This record gives sequence, structure tokens and C-alpha cells, in this order.
Amino acid sequence: MNLGKVEKIIIAVLVVGAIIGFGIFLFIVPSYNKIGVAEKRYNALVTEQQEIYQKLERENTIDSEIKEAKKSAQKLEGSFYPDLTTYEATEITLAYLKKCNLITNGISVESLSTEDLTLYSYEDVEVNYTLKQYSKGARGVEENALTEGQFKDGNKVYTVSYGSISDIQICDADGNVIDKAKYTDTMKKVYNKTLCRAAMASDTKQTVAKVTLSFTVDGLYKDYLAFLDYINDLDRATLLSDVTIPMTIEIKEEDDSDKLFVDEAGNVLSGSEANGGEMRCEDDTPILEREVVLTFYCVEPMEDLANLEAADATIVVNQ
Repeated sequence: MNLGKVEKIIIAVLVVGAIIGFGIFLFIVPSYNKIGVAEKRYNALVTEQQEIYQKLERENTIDSEIKEAKKSAQKLEGSFYPDLTTYEATEITLAYLKKCNLITNGISVESLSTEDLTLYSYEDVEVNYTLKQYSKGARGVEENALTEGQFKDGNKVYTVSYGSISDIQICDADGNVIDKAKYTDTMKKVYNKTLCRAAMASDTKQTVAKVTLSFTVDGLYKDYLAFLDYINDLDRATLLSDVTIPMTIEIKEEDDSDKLFVDEAGNVLSGSEANGGEMRCEDDTPILEREVVLTFYCVEPMEDLANLEAADATIVVNQ
């Protein structure tokens, strides 16, 4: 069959189109589909590369961060005792008593246990009553009364706000944030109080160990007061509880005592006559069998501690 020139051209075009279409289906379409897969793989590799760079940057600073964290932890450790045995706790207590010229005839020690430490912020609770409200009404409304979060430092009013423990700001009347390096003493107090509030709101707490000792002490009144002050001033976490400070003590003298006392009416009484009465505590007044409950809070240090300085004694604490 003879084909005309036009027919041959049409057939050639169809054949070429079929070949091109078959080539597209066989080669180009699969390759095009692979572009999407390759693009996802590329994005995954870019993300992985960024993570690797972040890790490498972290490695450059990790040593210094660990060093700073360790230094900070060791500073906090110094505010606590290491985990103490009952013997070590007793030795420390005796050293404190000796420092203040007090003696005890026996110490009861509880074994090491734990306690949750939480923060508390003191808040003034205003007492209201009818006459007080009348008085306030008579004075009128104070024009410069402070609102919630405001405080005065000198003649200027500032506002403190917080979102979290690490997000506390003090602003001036124009809303400018005060740099911490420029805080005054008043601002520092407000900041610390707000920090406690933020910690309370987040229910921040930490578990530590503790050792509690119960005993009675004998000594002079001035030495007993000095002991209470000494314990309260210790750098390591030490709690005094169930402690009383007497203003007077009962007079107890032998029948043949010739010691003289003066009662509240100004009458001079001998020892036996004054028995059962009260006398004011002076510096040299003997204090007998005064009960004390003492608690040592403990955190085991990162590095073994061989000795602990307690008053004028060195206590071995790695027994």
C-alpha cells in the first residue's frame, strides 16, 4: 500500500510521539517522583546537620558549664552538713555546747531520715474592725496609695512583676525595666521576696536528710542565750525548736541557806523563806535542765568530706 507524503509525515509524528511518551513514562516520571523523596531526604539531612552543629557548639561550652555548676553545687553543699551518723551528730552538738560553756547529761538522737524543704513567704494579714474602718473613712482616701505590686524607693514608685522564678522584673513609673546591677537595697529586698512568692507558686521543694537531737542543758543564763544565738548564726542549716527563754526562775534553796532575795514588794527574804517564789534571770543565774531540740539538715557532698569544723573542734565525718 502506497502512502502519500502527508500520511507518511503523520505516521512519523505519531511514532515519534509514541516513542517520546513511552520515554517520559519509562524514565522521566519515575525520576520526577524521586525528586520529592530526595527533597525530603535533603530536609532531613539539613535538620540533622543543624542538630550536629548545636551539639558541637554545646561541646565547646559544656566543660565550663559543668565547672560552674559544680562550683555552685559545692557552695550550696557548704550550707548543709554531710549525711551524719548518730555518733557524728552527737560530737558536733557537744562541740557547740562546749563553745558556749554549757553541759548536758544525755543526748537522744534520731537516726538519719528525710524531710521536704519548701519555701514560705511571710505576708502581713491586716486586721479589720468597725472602728478602724471609721478611722480610715475620717482620714479620707490617700491620693498616692500604692496598688498591688507597687512599692516606694525614696520618693519614686516602682512596680514588681513576675511570670516565673527566672522572670522577675522591676519597672519604674514609665515602664522602663531596671537593670539588676542597678538595684538598690530596697529593690533587692523586694526582688528576694518576690522570688520566694514565685517559688511558692510553682510549689518548689527539695528533699534533704536530717538528724534530730533532744537534750537538756545546764549552765549560766548568759551562756544559754549565747548558745541560742550561736546556733542561729551557723552557716550550716541548723534548726532550733522547742526552745524557751525564761525571764524568771523558781527559787529553790536549802532550809539552812542564808542567801538573801528581794521579792516584788521589796521585802528581803532568806533562802528558805524565798522558796517557791520567782527571781528574775540575770547573766549569772544558773539554768538547769533546759530542754533543747536541735536538727541538722544534711546533703551528701559530691566529693568525700574527711573532716568537719564544729566550733573549736574537728569532727571526723567519714567513719
